[in-house]
Amino acid sequence: MRAIHAGCVSLGVVLVARAFTLLGFAAGSVECIGGACTGSQTLCTPDGGSTYCANTQTDNSNCGSCGAPCGSGQVCLNGACSTCGSLTPCASDGGATACVSTQTDNANCGACGVACGNGQTCSDGQCVGTCASPLIECSGTCTNTQNDPNNCGDCAAACASANATAFCSAGVCGLACQAGFSDCDLRNANGCEVQTSVDVDNCGACGVACATAPRTLCVAGECVGWLSEQSWTDSSGSSNAALGVQSSSNAADGKQFTYSDTTTDATGAEQSFTFEAVATSAFTLNYSWQFQGNHSDAQATASLQAFADSPVGTTTVALVPSQSVSGDFAFSGTGSLTIVSGYNFGFIAKGQCFASSTQLSGNLIILQ
Repeated sequence: MRAIHAGCVSLGVVLVARAFTLLGFAAGSVECIGGACTGSQTLCTPDGGSTYCANTQTDNSNCGSCGAPCGSGQVCLNGACSTCGSLTPCASDGGATACVSTQTDNANCGACGVACGNGQTCSDGQCVGTCASPLIECSGTCTNTQNDPNNCGDCAAACASANATAFCSAGVCGLACQAGFSDCDLRNANGCEVQTSVDVDNCGACGVACATAPRTLCVAGECVGWLSEQSWTDSSGSSNAALGVQSSSNAADGKQFTYSDTTTDATGAEQSFTFEAVATSAFTLNYSWQFQGNHSDAQATASLQAFADSPVGTTTVALVPSQSVSGDFAFSGTGSLTIVSGYNFGFIAKGQCFASSTQLSGNLIILQ
């Protein structure tokens, strides 16, 4: 029967499959044109069987690919073998297997393949005309509105689940927030709307605000003032270089690092300018940056990278790959670094000029 149901190697077999469709058999998984499978089907040859078109998303013998069978007690769901847990694996008329509750499924009431008739619903594994109390009928299914998050308190009254797992208790919606999120406005409709792991007005918990002057960041649910409070050091590969750390034009938003190299020897040596700080706690640093300046020589180059040291080495992120610049230049973007407590992290700006009458100059603004 399986070969007739799914076999698809010639036009004659196609016609047989279509004839069975007229008699009430499902042939959706056997369509083919000129011996080739169509849609989401794949031509598979089972051991000792006839070649047929298999839907590898739902076929227990060819789950994900031909010749990949699911084990005992497993079903093929979305191309992967899964267990149904407290549910029951049942095959539909079209051959696809799904996990269902035989206590409430109208197509598999009490057991797979036992369908309730018109006007009946499945309640406690029995086809009945009305749902047994305390269940009520919602869209043709007997439902307990006291604990169903999709029908909480009434049919179709679904509980919100943004950044949370919704639950229904005594007909009232509740939220189990995901880690790093909270329901600060106490409104179920928008779920757990605040990411307390990074929100400076609700850092770690609702209503816990970080300081704004000088600005303090919320990192992993803790107020961290590294941008305003830590000392940054700088260094350069040029004896003629001048570097500096100063407040940016918007002091509440970040730090501005400046460099200038007055080299006039025309050697074209690349100069490196490093700005770094020591982390006092471990966290993931998500930041925005701007890199701008002026390399007046037509053959000048510029590059920028972020770095973070750790016990296993140094991680670097290329923010501006080395490239030619002429005159004024400006770059910007966002980045992320994993910071290890007690280790250095920072930024390295590099520049190179080939003319004896020009110099490097620029600044790096770090915003959070």
